Amino acid sequence: KRMHGRHTSNGDKYHNDSLTCAHKTYPFGTMLLVVNPKNNRYVVVEVTDRGPHTRNRMIDLSYKAASELGIISAGVAKVEVSVFDADRYKMYLLPIPKVYFT
Repeated sequence: KRMHGRHTSNGDKYHNDSLTCAHKTYPFGTMLLVVNPKNNRYVVVEVTDRGPHTRNRMIDLSYKAASELGIISAGVAKVEVSVFDADRYKMYLLPIPKVYFT
């Protein structure tokens, strides 16, 4: 939470409630699908920063992303990371039309 309001490497301000992450190699703006294999929860995050600056860690998640995955209490958890392919999930991203019956 101490990063809230500070600038990230891409120039945006970090917000605790945003779905963002830090990754060492993926370009800024890349959307990543992060899955917690213990509870099968997943979240799509955007790379906005560089890091983590610790060996043996692949990704730093924002507070909101970590809470969506259920890993806040653990602090560190094993997750699966892959590039989010929007074309593959296009059907799920379309808005659901509202149908009114009279």
